[in-house]
Parts: sequence; structure tokens; C-alpha cells
Amino acid sequence: MATSSGRAGIGELAERDGNTTTTEDLYGEVERWCMTTVEIEYCVPCGFLERAQRLQGALLSSLGDELAAVTLRTGDDGVFRVSVDDELVFEKGEEYDVDAIVRAVRERT
Repeated sequence: MATSSGRAGIGELAERDGNTTTTEDLYGEVERWCMTTVEIEYCVPCGFLERAQRLQGALLSSLGDELAAVTLRTGDDGVFRVSVDDELVFEKGEEYDVDAIVRAVRERT
């Protein structure tokens, strides 16, 4: 059955699936897609991989349940940037402080 907009509601999608999908599963998927995504872009030739991995670990340890993903993206030319949902929160040149970056990400979750 469709809603007044002509689209099936979430409960109806769960009924149509017929497998193990429940309405709660579908709400969980919607929530996951609405969660914050963090991207860490780092310079490969500069050897910033370890720094990026340490920051990724700190973010996942502190905010893991609140984040959809913390991805590492390779770059060059000395880049080290952290973006939250495509908004820049840290760029190399600023003082590198893991705790400050985690706080900046937390403010945007």
C-alpha cells in the first residue's frame, strides 16, 4: 500500500521484504545514512599515513558510535586535511593536536 505521496512507507517496505528485515532495521539504516562522515586526506610521499591512522583510531575510539565512517584518502603535495561531512575542520599548517581535532569533529556530530 502506498502513502498519500504514492510511495511505500517504511513499515510497508519491511512487510514487502519478507525476509528478516524489520521496521527497526530500516530505521537503523536510515539513521546510519544520516550519521557523520569524516575524511582524512594525507600526503603519501610525506609519510603521513601513520599520523592519519593514529587520528582515525582516536576518532573511532572517541566517537565510533556517532560516526558512519572515518575514511583515509591518499594525497600528495604535503596535504593533511580533516573534513566532517565535506566541511574542513583541520588543515596542515595549523598546530597538529589530536585532541583538538577530535573536539572539532565532536562539535559537528
